[in-house]
Amino acid sequence: YRVDFMNRQFNDIAVLTLDRDMPGPYARLSGGLNADPAIEGHLLWAAGFGTTDADNSSLSSFNSRRGEARTSAPAQVLSDAILQFKPQKVCAPANGGSISDTMHICAGWDEGGHDSCQGDSGGPLAVLDGDGCPVVVGLTSFGNGCGAPGNYGIYPPVSPYRERVAANDGDGEFVTEC
Repeated sequence: YRVDFMNRQFNDIAVLTLDRDMPGPYARLSGGLNADPAIEGHLLWAAGFGTTDADNSSLSSFNSRRGEARTSAPAQVLSDAILQFKPQKVCAPANGGSISDTMHICAGWDEGGHDSCQGDSGGPLAVLDGDGCPVVVGLTSFGNGCGAPGNYGIYPPVSPYRERVAANDGDGEFVTEC
């Protein structure tokens, strides 16, 4: 595979180009701001193989295609969380003021309890379109703790990278409105 790092301030996004085709179906990606969440409280879905407790960051070994006990991750089972979209005015103070509406999607709950966590980085942040089908609008990046009250997860949106992703993958499906 080849890694193409998208050098954008505050975001950690990379496009991996595999050496062979992978069978679908593939995730649909946000291709425009009209597909991205913009209303406070809009529900989003995050998923990953990270820890479910901020105090437990240990890795477990498990069997995979790489061999017996050759893969390590915080979890072997995919976890998910339903989150609320939060605007910059709510999110920035909780994250040191370095959040931008155009470069970040902020999500979580004021009371905490649900969040992405260590090891979830790179996982999807999705919204449901009008037909109830998921559209990936962001990628798990960082946050201040995991599920603590008043702290929110930060997700770079995928829509600003549409042209770059399309140049590397002509088969990608982009959604411009949800």
